[in-house]
Amino acid sequence: MINVIGVSVPGPKTKPDVIWLGATVGWAGLLALLAVRADPGSFLWQVFAELRFSGLSWPLLRAVVMAGLWQALQFVPLGIFARLSLGLHRRRPVRILHAAAGFGIALMLAALVAGLNPGDGWQVPGLLEMALPTAGCLAGVVLGGAFRLTPAAWFPSLAWRMAALGLLLAVLSWLALEALLSRQPAPIARAEIGSEERRGLVEKFRRSNPLRVPEGQQLTLALSPTELQSLLSWGVLLADPDARSEVRATEEALAWRASLGLPGRLGSSGHLSIGGELGFESDGRRLTASRCRLSIGAVNFPRWSCAGVLRSVHRWVFASKDHRALVAPVTGLSLDARGFRVEYGRLELDAAARARLRQALGPDWETRAAAYAQFNLLRHMGGQAAAAGDRFAAVLQLSFALAAERSALGGAVQENQGAILALGTVLGHPDVATLAGLERPADWREIRGAVWPVQLRGRADWTRHFLVSAALTQLATAMVSDAAGLLKEELDAAGGSGFSFGDMLANRAGTVFGEAAARDEETARRLQAWVLEEYNIDGLMPPGADLPEGISDAELVERYGGVGGPLFTVFETEIEDRVRRLATWAWRD
Repeated sequence: MINVIGVSVPGPKTKPDVIWLGATVGWAGLLALLAVRADPGSFLWQVFAELRFSGLSWPLLRAVVMAGLWQALQFVPLGIFARLSLGLHRRRPVRILHAAAGFGIALMLAALVAGLNPGDGWQVPGLLEMALPTAGCLAGVVLGGAFRLTPAAWFPSLAWRMAALGLLLAVLSWLALEALLSRQPAPIARAEIGSEERRGLVEKFRRSNPLRVPEGQQLTLALSPTELQSLLSWGVLLADPDARSEVRATEEALAWRASLGLPGRLGSSGHLSIGGELGFESDGRRLTASRCRLSIGAVNFPRWSCAGVLRSVHRWVFASKDHRALVAPVTGLSLDARGFRVEYGRLELDAAARARLRQALGPDWETRAAAYAQFNLLRHMGGQAAAAGDRFAAVLQLSFALAAERSALGGAVQENQGAILALGTVLGHPDVATLAGLERPADWREIRGAVWPVQLRGRADWTRHFLVSAALTQLATAMVSDAAGLLKEELDAAGGSGFSFGDMLANRAGTVFGEAAARDEETARRLQAWVLEEYNIDGLMPPGADLPEGISDAELVERYGGVGGPLFTVFETEIEDRVRRLATWAWRD
């Protein structure tokens, strides 16, 4: 020990130090306690929430990077303590051996921590569980080497080691981006999915609803390679309208590939291409992979790393306490050359599971409180709006007056979101509340009846389209909201009211309104002021009586070329131009 200003501090040692060894074990125990109390799937929910609102964007990357850094930093002290526990020798060969041994000790303890799972004991950790702890332990061992010098030299040594680690991290990140991203999309066909394929998938998922499985029975959902290709195309097109994708059967498994264009801030290369070949079986607890190959950009990962990632994903899906309630009915799933199959029984969700899902999927508590306040307002003041000549304007101004009043004590974004979700539930569709993780008012029909009919440009159906699209924008990206509106029209074309470009206009106007309402605090307050002081129908919803409606599925294909066809694109462009010409909107850039 060395005495510094009357305080004894550790100095250079050549023998193991039981105090630092105890600190190593103690820190590992603390991390284990946190791991037992944590939910291994919570990070996926956070990523999913960010993906809903931002898509593939810089905010999503920032959320992932910050979460990863925090996970790695937790293991840095473990590496420091493990390094110090073996003593600090001045001879370089001994120091290297001690550092390697310290890293080994830290890595073993990190594996014990990473393998812990609430309720299921310890399992061998997968590649994803160990990647960040390994990086943290390695950084800790490097930093721990600074303490081999006298206390006066600790800070300079720590400074240059931290700078070196930061520089190394920056270089590795740049190399990873260059290797994993590409300047051109993958040489595969552009992703495409037609109206018929979309309707077929929707109908299949409706028939396979696990909440409606008869008690004691089992269902099997089977998706062929062709259906998986349609599903993959549908998903990637939500992120990038110019995405590419393919799914094809091989002898042993399914080969797949997707290529997405990325926003400029995510890297200079511009395209993320990911693919591989996959075949596996699982009973919900044990996973058997018959084929596992993964490639990202120009990097082909070895089979062991692909299998490690697959095991980690399987564990996240089936081990998380939030997921466990959802996957409890699953008795088997498989993926091979025939496609994807999952066998399951009836899904039963208790009140606790529903509450956790609402918290994970729904808005924050301020938005929920705002929505419940809006429900109460419509319950007691809806009759006042019903007496007005323009009921839509009256209801909108009534709700946004409360939002503006409550914004004085809180955030305007949350208040606007609450208003739109409440209006979307009562005047749009009651399932909006379910999608938002809100408790639907038991008397929502009475609340609706007090003000109905509420017409937007003389159309009650446009009220529903506008408000549901605005509400969906509070729950996902504007692109997802637009896609949901388009899907609704495609379903109508197959036997409902028919495809309507007028409804598309109402959907698009609602999406833009909802997006502006929650863009940022300044825009949210400007929107409140516009609704209360400058409202006019031309600034909210463009005229659309001249747009074609009642189009059958056959006519949509034959005359308009289907979704994305030549004549369809003409009207789609016209709709976008009408929305863009709403220049009086004070909240638009």
